[in-house]
Amino acid sequence: MSAYRTINGGFPLSPQAADRGFTLIELLLSISIGAVVLSAVYQIYSGVTRSAQRIEVAADQVQAWRFFTERLRLDLANLSADGFEGDTGSLGFRLVEANGVGERVRYGLFETAEGLEIRRSAGTSTGVAVYQGAEALGFRYFDGKDWQKKSAEGTLPRAVECRVRKDGRQQTLILGLQLQTMVQGPDA
Repeated sequence: MSAYRTINGGFPLSPQAADRGFTLIELLLSISIGAVVLSAVYQIYSGVTRSAQRIEVAADQVQAWRFFTERLRLDLANLSADGFEGDTGSLGFRLVEANGVGERVRYGLFETAEGLEIRRSAGTSTGVAVYQGAEALGFRYFDGKDWQKKSAEGTLPRAVECRVRKDGRQQTLILGLQLQTMVQGPDA
């Protein structure tokens, strides 16, 4: 038995031929296979990265919507019987507070340097942004029979519908209204 390798049906190679390495075709083939594998890995990585970015944007939008709707819900839960006024573009009312003097709150769409945003103003302040990037804000008021574009003077609607359009999509929130009754004891 010879110590040399054999190829093509047993023809022995010389020690110099056995130590020459890879042929040009073998190198080109391995580089091509490596490029295909790297391309596939890159496609998977970039797809996962894009998906993660879309999920993060969607989560931020949901969080912003929840913050706005929760703020509006909490304010409407502390609604006073007097001073409610609303039209299609804004909503204003007075809050009930323990000392009997409630602050006046207004929600509306305002234009800023960064774009449009929904602001909640209280008292005489210019307000704080509660939802940024809104394209439109609309309110309707349910009087017990139909939805109205403006609240009736001197009466509270049974429900308020708030519609917000952002990025071409409309979101709607409908809140039923209940008055808070402040009961004061004999020592008050």
